Amino acid sequence: MEKPKLLIIESAPAGGKSSVSRYIREHLPNTTLLDLGSLSHDTVVSSYLYHVSILTLFLELRGTGSNIVSSRSFITNEVYYRLGKKDYINSANYHYLCEKLRLLSIYYDVTVIILATNREEYEKRLVERGKKTEYIKYSADESMKQQRIYLEIADELREKGIHVITINNTGTSVEQSADLIIDMISD
Repeated sequence: MEKPKLLIIESAPAGGKSSVSRYIREHLPNTTLLDLGSLSHDTVVSSYLYHVSILTLFLELRGTGSNIVSSRSFITNEVYYRLGKKDYINSANYHYLCEKLRLLSIYYDVTVIILATNREEYEKRLVERGKKTEYIKYSADESMKQQRIYLEIADELREKGIHVITINNTGTSVEQSADLIIDMISD
């Protein structure tokens, strides 16, 4: 019997993760979507409990045979930590959560998908979102910083035995990016 898919879609802001996640949810049969964010003003303990609870939920859902798409995960929290945006040390939690994710591959075909683009595409998407002109450059710079960390983490996850796909979605539509992902995970 084929294992259900567990897809974790990550990207910097304006990277396309929410739109791509929604499209996959609508076009991959028997799929549910969890659109997760990090806790605001979290602590090392609250962050850990939150993220381990999400992974435990995935474990509990294993018997349903449903595919799961998660827009964001504990990986986002690690990106923010590495950028100095957290008031605590996250490394031990991150490594433990990576191991729990790897173990979920007993029940799921686990794939982490990192969406990446270039600065001009980030700026275009931020304009489309209605960001004020004076914040576009700053927001695009922040997205590029986050993207660099996501790409570093992608390599680390691969070293831990977690399947990772990196997609450059510059100049592609949501449909094109999502269909590419569906094709890649369906092989």
